[in-house]
Amino acid sequence: MSKPDSEAWVETMTARERVRAVVELLEEPTSADVIAGRANVSPDVAVRELERLDVAESAGDGKWVLDRDQLRDEEVRHLIETHDYEDLKDDLQEMQNERESLREEINDVDDDREETNMRSSLAALESDIQLYQEVLRQLR
Repeated sequence: MSKPDSEAWVETMTARERVRAVVELLEEPTSADVIAGRANVSPDVAVRELERLDVAESAGDGKWVLDRDQLRDEEVRHLIETHDYEDLKDDLQEMQNERESLREEINDVDDDREETNMRSSLAALESDIQLYQEVLRQLR
């Protein structure tokens, strides 16, 4: 993961937001010192913010990892609070249509790198579709 421009990063986001942004990109347990460096905060601030974040959990040995279940719950709550049922249903339909178009495009692509990117986009779209389906089930 590359570190964003430090000045813009610090000017546009709070320490907590920067720590959270770093945690959300973690693929494996990572030390608070490494997270602090990537978030452009002191190690003490990183630990304090990690302890306060609902989406971070201690993985032991001073390492932290993203709590994906908690993040998902937070995303569900946010969608329920900010969208009505019909809007969510319409958005879901648009995503499903986009998924079908993307699947067709993948079959026609010749470039391996482009196909990999398209498959990555499709996986992200599938995740969003599942999220919206979960939210709609809860709202029924």
